[in-house]
Amino acid sequence: MLRTIGAALAATLALTGIVAGPGPTALGSPAPGSIVLGSVAAPPTPPVACPPALPITGMVTATTATSVTVRYSMLLTPPCGYDPPIRVTLYTSRQDAQQRNAPVTSAVSGPQRYGDVTVDGLTPATEYWYRFSDAHGTWDPYIIGGPARTTP
Repeated sequence: MLRTIGAALAATLALTGIVAGPGPTALGSPAPGSIVLGSVAAPPTPPVACPPALPITGMVTATTATSVTVRYSMLLTPPCGYDPPIRVTLYTSRQDAQQRNAPVTSAVSGPQRYGDVTVDGLTPATEYWYRFSDAHGTWDPYIIGGPARTTP
């Protein structure tokens, strides 16, 4: 009866891809008496699924007669977000900002993932809209900030 159970166990192990033996040999093949699981192909790596979150946020924190300061924060890293530096580009209308048409000026952030960017050389008492892009020229598709009005 023990022989029958042993034979059935050996047949089951052979069918499931398990080989008997004491351990692997120096050449990588199983030695007699080892138990080695059968090889299983690794599943393919799925494409990166980026969450439906904004990769960057921003808001105007200060204005003067000739400058606008925008605070930014990068939420995600590539491939779903951005690496610093970030460029803040100003426009004089929301429509120009939406179409990235006729930029007035821009400024670049430092190497931090969050901070402030001050854009200087602006006209007093003027309304500005802003957009973000990264060092590679990739525009953020979500954020069109503003209006930010310089003081008289």
